[in-house]
Amino acid sequence: MKSARPGKRDTVKSTFRISSRPNAFLRRCGRLLFATSCLCLSATAHAQYFPPSEASGGWRRLVSANTTPTSTQKTNIRATAGLDWDILKQAWDATSQYGGTFLVIRNGWIAAEWGQTATPLSSGVASCTKTFTSLAMHRMFEMGADGSLAYPITPEDLAYLYLPSSWGADATRRAIRLRHLMTMSSGLEPDDQPPSPSGTTTGYEQRLLAPPPPCAQ
Repeated sequence: MKSARPGKRDTVKSTFRISSRPNAFLRRCGRLLFATSCLCLSATAHAQYFPPSEASGGWRRLVSANTTPTSTQKTNIRATAGLDWDILKQAWDATSQYGGTFLVIRNGWIAAEWGQTATPLSSGVASCTKTFTSLAMHRMFEMGADGSLAYPITPEDLAYLYLPSSWGADATRRAIRLRHLMTMSSGLEPDDQPPSPSGTTTGYEQRLLAPPPPCAQ
């Protein structure tokens, strides 16, 4: 085999020695294909996993809630989820004084969980609903675009078409589109009263009272 560029070594022949060692070349190709297939299977396993219902056990987990894993479990968390449990614990310690729940899921596994773990939760989830709403809307936009719905739905649609009739009677609200609601740019005033102290005050207090975790310093 000759190089196409004068003065350059035939890198293919030099690297794999095709003509003199065909078996070595085939073995190298086999190892490469095996490694590639393992990576593909691993990625597919992560992509295809979907947890069962909470009644059937829910998400698979690497550590129980509100417990400290053993050194072996920490190693498994790092290998399976690619996360350092001790750093996650520092983040929980820095925020736990304000209550709530701390849950980390990666690669289809619960890697850490603290706080309330009862199912179903008895407290409101507040802004956590934004995550579910955005996913649901994204899916509807996709289905509208590929023709899966009886009629398409897009971010540019007027919101009043999908909301109670009172929206259609208000000239201001008739101009609001779905994208305005999804990006919190509708200009509407919230109709719920924030808890005391106000959200702004609480934000300032948290910044003063909660120093950054050691991992962030």
